[in-house]
Amino acid sequence: LARHAVAEFKLPLVGPFSSAGPMQTGGEWYWFVMLGTVLNPENVSSPWVFLTVLYALFPAFMIYLGKELEDRRFGIILGLLTLVSTAQIAQSVSLTNQSPLIFSSGFALLAMIKFLKTKRLKFLLLLGFFVSAGITFHFQGIALISFLLFTIIIGKAGIRGVLASLGGFFIPLIPLLIFDLQNDFVNLRNIIQYFLHDQYKVS
Repeated sequence: LARHAVAEFKLPLVGPFSSAGPMQTGGEWYWFVMLGTVLNPENVSSPWVFLTVLYALFPAFMIYLGKELEDRRFGIILGLLTLVSTAQIAQSVSLTNQSPLIFSSGFALLAMIKFLKTKRLKFLLLLGFFVSAGITFHFQGIALISFLLFTIIIGKAGIRGVLASLGGFFIPLIPLLIFDLQNDFVNLRNIIQYFLHDQYKVS
């Protein structure tokens, strides 16, 4: 689908169906695969290579994150743990829509740390954006909302901070909103149906 979208200069508004029910994630997952495809359209494996290279660079990001959180030694420990994490190694070659959650989670953590240190609203906007992006990649990302709530409460964000985080949160949802506006809110209705009823039908 991503290769077709690149060839036809189209932008998917929704992603794959959830395994839990008839609801779709955001199109950002296909955009991610499209980015890997554009780098080398002739090679069908280019999205896998793109993903693996990003995962190989991620320990360096974790070192930086650890330095921001504590100090350089802590950063190196975080980087080494990321480097040898069996879960991350497995995901680095698994082109599934859970794979980009490492990036949205990492950047959400960084935005949270930056806001708690500086109290600048732009970091709350970024935090809201990355939390929402994680959810639109895969519904497992809904756990990232805890970062947002924790930051708002502990950081005493105030009304302006809440509005900034909500503004950031709204941006990744725009493709899903456009799709639902064009299709009688079918996706939103199915999500509500799942959370209120269908999840309780699963043993």
